[in-house]
Amino acid sequence: MPHIVKKSYLTYCLAFCLAISLLSISADYTSLPESYNNSTGDLVATVTTTLSSSATGDTFCPGDAITFTALPDDAESYSFYINGVLKQGPYVNNIFLPSGILFDQDKITVNLQKTGDTGTASLGIQENRIDDPGKIYFKDHSDTLDQLTVCYGFNSVNIESYRSAEVNGTLLALTDNRYQWMSSTNNNTWTAIIGANQRNYNPPGFTATTYFRRDIINDLNGTVCRSESNALKVEIEVELEGGDISPAEQTLCEGEVSDELKVENGVTGKTVTYQWQRSYDNNVFTDILINANSMSYQPGTVNETIIERSGIFSMLR
Repeated sequence: MPHIVKKSYLTYCLAFCLAISLLSISADYTSLPESYNNSTGDLVATVTTTLSSSATGDTFCPGDAITFTALPDDAESYSFYINGVLKQGPYVNNIFLPSGILFDQDKITVNLQKTGDTGTASLGIQENRIDDPGKIYFKDHSDTLDQLTVCYGFNSVNIESYRSAEVNGTLLALTDNRYQWMSSTNNNTWTAIIGANQRNYNPPGFTATTYFRRDIINDLNGTVCRSESNALKVEIEVELEGGDISPAEQTLCEGEVSDELKVENGVTGKTVTYQWQRSYDNNVFTDILINANSMSYQPGTVNETIIERSGIFSMLR
């Protein structure tokens, strides 16, 4: 008899425990939140979330500061990630300003918490990269020369580059609208040279000291980026004007001494030199070698008809 009683007790306990377990499982299942993913065991984001950037077309120039804004803006906390690495949060601030350098194809993600629910959004950014604007130099001169002095009106200066500029990994053609040559009279305020959209540039005749550089301007997704080459200076000598000789004409007897000849309204300057010349037919002139390099000249005793003139030149520095 004791054996029979023990068997009945075990059967009752097993039945009771099994029933309690089944009821417990059923109760837990029906109380799961709507955001629960039964197949993975993860919470599913239920708050509609957007993430935007201050960069046009989510495209930026190297060095740009970009802010990212998450909406809605009334969540309890926001966590911002770059390529899966937490960079800010969880904080109440819905705006993210990265402190480090951003790179092409970086992915920015925000996760937010609002009244027990979650939201997430991501966006990718693109860099408008000008890899190399190219160094410019004066043709037929050392590429280290950054200043060239030429005569007024000189038009045979050629500015070139050893290689084409490179934009987003691609070399530009010899003529490309992304090239833009610039000029300046003070190396501070620059002006685009109309029609100068090629790798090399031959400026027209110079009338004033001018600086030149070559910019690369690239538009990607509405974001315009610019990169500048080195600057070169072309210094112009003063415009040479010989002036007028006074007196313009003298009538002398043979053996008389001529009046001193002087240049009026002539150019002066530390680099300006005069050279007096003589002719007997007003056609062929030869340099006078003695005391004939200033704005005045004393011909001395005259024994025959002669014609004097003054030439002017500037010694380039």
